[in-house]
Amino acid sequence: MKKIAFIVSSPMTVASFLSDQLVVLSRYYNVTVITNMEDSSVDLRLPSSIEVIHVPICRTISLTDDLYALCQVIKICKKKHFDLVHSVTPKAGIVSMIGSFIARVPVRVHTFTGQVWATKKGGYRLLLKSIDKVIARLATHVLVDSSSQLSFLRTQNILSNSKGSVLLEGSISGVDIDRFSPSESVRKEKRDELGIPDDALVLLFLGRINTDKGMRELIDAYILVTEKLSNCFLLIVGPDEEEMIGEFECALSDKGRYLYVPYTTTPEDYMRLSDLLCLPSYREGFGSVIIEAAAVGIPSVGTDIYGLSDAIVDGKTGVLVNKKDVSSLLAGLLYMLSDSVRLKKMGFAARERAVNSFSQKAITNELVKFYGDRL
Repeated sequence: MKKIAFIVSSPMTVASFLSDQLVVLSRYYNVTVITNMEDSSVDLRLPSSIEVIHVPICRTISLTDDLYALCQVIKICKKKHFDLVHSVTPKAGIVSMIGSFIARVPVRVHTFTGQVWATKKGGYRLLLKSIDKVIARLATHVLVDSSSQLSFLRTQNILSNSKGSVLLEGSISGVDIDRFSPSESVRKEKRDELGIPDDALVLLFLGRINTDKGMRELIDAYILVTEKLSNCFLLIVGPDEEEMIGEFECALSDKGRYLYVPYTTTPEDYMRLSDLLCLPSYREGFGSVIIEAAAVGIPSVGTDIYGLSDAIVDGKTGVLVNKKDVSSLLAGLLYMLSDSVRLKKMGFAARERAVNSFSQKAITNELVKFYGDRL
């Protein structure tokens, strides 16, 4: 049985996106996961047959730490004699592609899931962009999780026109359409638990809370929404990476229709109680949360950027708005929230598209085929 290794910087990436794929792949290959397991509380949701090796790959740049992680990856690759190494996320990508190249791993795959440097300027942008160029050069094969991102990488000279491909319609791993499905009983139960009225319109943000996710624009737009729609309720779910929640709570203190949940293992339940998802991000590789919400039957408002323009069909499964534009975001939110028939119609279309084009099973089968053609 041939040996493959997945290398990622965060175990949360494994738990959130890769675990089901890895379980299926383990039926055909000897699978090893290499990740930073300093946070041992994360449940990777993997069977004992998949070996997990700790390597302290950090998300931030640190010459000493990165060199140590690189040496560890080289050592492990030489010892295990992997036939294929697959990296996801930028830091894991540079460590993995250099390490597996030095260790002479024959098949080296990297998946691009968005570019940090897309919103940066100056020397820092140049540095991060150069790292992606090295990753692309050393990888024998490149996957990209959206067609618009693939076009962007080519126009930015990260990838040549002959390198890079997208599995089916895109996304890193598709969506579990059984887990992410509509449920009126859960919707009522969860609303009762959180004290949200049955007739409230719930606007949901679910993801990492930081500036690049467009959180300040979302709060500003929501405050204006409440002046038009008195029954609108804002629900924010996700880790506060930049300590922004305190600032938001002050801005929303007199609104009385706001709730923050810092962590959940059941995002689908929060989607089920909601009416509309909002992701006003500055950059996204694809926007998996959009497709997860779509599978639940929830349409979305998102920014018209590469990645999200693949996840949302404008005017059919949601609305695309201008980036960093509160007025445009406000217009999009009011357009959706002010018409319950439109919400339901787009939610149905979103569910149908998620099932037909982004099922996890279909994406996983395509990845198995991708490996089989190269090993």
